[in-house]
Amino acid sequence: MNSKVQIAILFLWLAGLAAATEAASSLDQAIAAYEKRDVENALELLEVLAKTDEKQALMNLAKVEMRSGKAKNALRAAERLVEVYPDDPDAHLTLGMAYLTMMGEVNVLRLISMAKQARAGWEKAIALDPNHIGGLYSLFSYYANAPKVGGGDIEQAHLMQARLAAIDAGYGYLSIALLQAKDENFDLAEANLLKAASALDTAGVYFTLAQFYLDRERFEDALDAIAKFPLKPSNFWDPDPPARYLVIANAQAGLGNIVAARAAIDAGLAEKPGKRLHEFFENIRKDLRIHHQQ
Repeated sequence: MNSKVQIAILFLWLAGLAAATEAASSLDQAIAAYEKRDVENALELLEVLAKTDEKQALMNLAKVEMRSGKAKNALRAAERLVEVYPDDPDAHLTLGMAYLTMMGEVNVLRLISMAKQARAGWEKAIALDPNHIGGLYSLFSYYANAPKVGGGDIEQAHLMQARLAAIDAGYGYLSIALLQAKDENFDLAEANLLKAASALDTAGVYFTLAQFYLDRERFEDALDAIAKFPLKPSNFWDPDPPARYLVIANAQAGLGNIVAARAAIDAGLAEKPGKRLHEFFENIRKDLRIHHQQ
C-alpha cells in the first residue's frame, strides 16, 4: 500500500477515534451535570450530542427531558431514537416511557390513546427481547394499575408477573408484592417487598417500600426505607432523586414534625425537580400551611 494512503487512513482512523472519545467525554459530562442537578447544562450538552444520532445521547436526552417535565421534547427525542434504532428494545422502552410522560400533558380525551401508545412501545420491546426486564415490568405496572377502560387487566398483570419471576427473582418479589398489596394481603406484600429490596437495592424498590409504609401510616419505617434510596438511579423507571424528599416530607408531617417536613420540601425543591415533582412538593407545602392554620 502506498505510504501516503497509509498515512491518510491512519489520520482518518485517529480523527474518528478522537471524535468518538470527545463524544463519550461530552456524554459523561452531561450525565455528571444532571446528577449534580445542573439540568440546563445537561440538556445543552445532550442536545448537541443527539444531533449525531448517537444512541446513548438520544436515550439520555429523552430521559432528562422527561424528568424535567418537558414531555413533548422527550417524545421527539424518543421518536428519533426509535427511527434510528428500530430493532433496539431499549429504544422502544424509552418511547413507551415518553408516551407515559405525555399523559400528564394531554386532556382526558387523549389519555387512553397515550396509554395505548405507551403499551405498544413496551410490547415492541419484549417482542424484540422476550426477557427485557424494563419492557416486562412496564407492562406489568400498566396492566396492574390502569383502569379497565384504559387497558388495565389483572389477568395480564399476573402473566407478566410470572414472566418476571422466571427471569429475575428481585422483580418477581417486587411484582407479586404489588399484586398482594392490591388484594390487601399486606403481611405477604411487606415480606416480598423486603425480599425485593434485598435482591434489587434500587431507588425504585426503596421508594416503593417507603410508600407502602406511608400508606400504612408507619412513618418511622418509611423514613428508614427511604434512607437507603441510592442517589444514582439504576433504571429508567426509577424515581428521580428529589422524589425521596416527598417521602421524607410526608413521613415527618405524619409524625407531627412540621419543621422537618418543611425542611424536606425545601431540600427537594433545591434539587430542581421536574414539573410534576415540583407540583407535588407545592401541594404538600400547601397542605402543611392549611394544617397549621387549623
